[in-house]
Amino acid sequence: SLTQDQKVAVLTGIIAQLQSQINALLSQQVKQFPTSVSTSITLTKTLYIGLRSNDVKVLQDHLIAKGYLQVGNNTGYFGTLTRLAVRKYQCDKDIACSGDESSTGYGLVGQQTRRALSGQ
Repeated sequence: SLTQDQKVAVLTGIIAQLQSQINALLSQQVKQFPTSVSTSITLTKTLYIGLRSNDVKVLQDHLIAKGYLQVGNNTGYFGTLTRLAVRKYQCDKDIACSGDESSTGYGLVGQQTRRALSGQ
């Protein structure tokens, strides 16, 4: 019979293996969607965490096509995963890489981010 510490060690090892498998599958999933798909989108409203709208779904579809958001996360709800994807996009496009929505717009789809998304 295993001690409590031994059981924890075994389970921790299994969790690490599963996380590695999940990461491998996620990276394969992203690679299935070329970054040349959907070159631009037009949004007219500011999008932010907690918002639910069709504009959010359009944004999410674009972020999925560009590899910033995982497939299946195009729910129309602007939650934590969408904010993380927006932040990565903003940093890649030199819009903002730090701060927050109220200080730098980091994580908020405001005028600069909408301009970048529209290809301007």
